[in-house]
Amino acid sequence: MRGFFTKLWSTGIVGTFLAGLFVLLPIALTIVVLNWMVGNIASVLGPGSVLGELIASGGGTIVGANHKTLAFLAGLILALAIVWTIGAVVRTQAKQQLNRGIDRLVERLPVVRSIYKPLPRWFVCLPATKARISRACPSSPAALAAATGPISLVS
Repeated sequence: MRGFFTKLWSTGIVGTFLAGLFVLLPIALTIVVLNWMVGNIASVLGPGSVLGELIASGGGTIVGANHKTLAFLAGLILALAIVWTIGAVVRTQAKQQLNRGIDRLVERLPVVRSIYKPLPRWFVCLPATKARISRACPSSPAALAAATGPISLVS
């Protein structure tokens, strides 16, 4: 069976056709999957759906109910802005909780703690101006600790 496919692949016309097919098949499948996804999203969020009507009514309060397409677009922009705002709040809270968790974990590991704790102080020096370097980036670690205060990864 293997010999059959090898011979089939090595012949000019069939091999060239199969090579073209193997190139076009992933592209065609990608188009089919994207079309399916867009169709499903449109059926859930489109103007004729329950969520689509909710979006259109939200936008209708901004532009007026007489302009259905404009109301839908305004509602969609409003919904995206609300989702983005919620995402920003979640990311900020998640970042703070992650930083606190890492700090607690590092505090329990003596060798890692001695390497990890000074690092945030040294990163203060990277984008510094000349005046800030002389004030916040002293040459000795003890002077640096005194100048920058306690370590906090939460900004």
